[in-house]
Amino acid sequence: MQISSTRRALFAGGAAAAAIPAGPSLANHRQQTAADGFGLSIASDLERYASLGPKCSGGPGDQAVGEWVEARLRDLGFATHRQDFSIPFLDTTVANLSCGNIEVPIWTLPSERSQGAWSFSQEAPFKWLDMPDFPAGAIAVVDLPFRRWSSASSPEVQASLTRAVERQALALVLITNGPSGETLALNTAVDQGCPIPVFTLGSRSAAGLRTAIWAGDVARLDVQANYSRRPAFNVVGQRGGGGQRLVLSTPRSGWFDCVGERGSGLAAWLAVIEAVQFHSGPITLVCTSGHEWESHGAEHYLETLAPRPTEVSLWVHFGANFATRDAHDLGGRLRLLDTADPQRYLAGSPDMLDGLRRHFAGQPGLASPYPTSAGAAGELKNLIEHGYDRVVGVFGAHRFHHASTDGSETVAPHLVQASAAAFRDFVLDRIDG
Repeated sequence: MQISSTRRALFAGGAAAAAIPAGPSLANHRQQTAADGFGLSIASDLERYASLGPKCSGGPGDQAVGEWVEARLRDLGFATHRQDFSIPFLDTTVANLSCGNIEVPIWTLPSERSQGAWSFSQEAPFKWLDMPDFPAGAIAVVDLPFRRWSSASSPEVQASLTRAVERQALALVLITNGPSGETLALNTAVDQGCPIPVFTLGSRSAAGLRTAIWAGDVARLDVQANYSRRPAFNVVGQRGGGGQRLVLSTPRSGWFDCVGERGSGLAAWLAVIEAVQFHSGPITLVCTSGHEWESHGAEHYLETLAPRPTEVSLWVHFGANFATRDAHDLGGRLRLLDTADPQRYLAGSPDMLDGLRRHFAGQPGLASPYPTSAGAAGELKNLIEHGYDRVVGVFGAHRFHHASTDGSETVAPHLVQASAAAFRDFVLDRIDG
């Protein structure tokens, strides 16, 4: 879903400014980066990624990052090509919920139900979905459990939608109770079909509405949007001919600016590429779009162009929350720290676990790697499902995951450099051994 700059400001609001105190700028972190000469471009790469704005698949920011990556890989001597595909796009100009004298912006779940121009302006009682007296035709509200929410495919969201349809709700509003208190966007499958409109609302915005929900006051939903499709592309870099390949991959698209979620992994991916570019064997580099559509771009690549599992010596994936800043929770306000958010997971094939423990010792969240048999999320899950058995990667969700304030404040180059250096050393050990 594309959001105008005005609506992005509304999502952030004054409360968000209080939730994310001004931290050191990326430039101020430069002196902490690349103590051993590695990752000299990480700070500037993060700055550039942040400067390109929202990264929704196929949008101007996503396209600009793809073009930048292409040029960077060509400068390093890789042959590049684009893999084009079509991706859904929900252009929302108005999406508000009002009740009494309170009006708050909401996020609209993209759905094939809303193909073409879509206008939804309805008033109805505003009720908790599981109240015994829930009336048919009301706007249903569900308080999701506290979590770093990511996908509409989660069991809790799907169960809420099923229940809302059974109770003949006019629409469903999901309160995304997360660490930041902000309204969170949810990844959606490209063929997602919702029988009723679904929206999300942050716990901070919902605070003033809870009394009205208990009372069943009349609320109003106003949405003006257009659902269409637009072109997007994966960037693929190649060097070398036959033989087993080293593959390095990362997504680049996401909701809002997604600097911590996506930018930290992309900056690390570029740094590791520069470190291993002199490897004598064949190398494949993949930078995908379509992530917020349930990894559609990555799945398209795996189904059509990817080397077969038997042709891969090692596949390294730089996924979400590669390295972001942790925070202290000060009674609903988050004070960002210069240590890494540990809510990130490192997974690898069983024979890699000892090496991963050695190289990632002391790194929050990464020091205890999991076997891929334990499962994964994001594109790493797609890799495992496609049968790749020599794979390692990071995935996770930081405190501003899928929030409009996932900007440059959420990252620090020295944190990205530390995790990227561990990957560099791990990869070099594997390919040299």
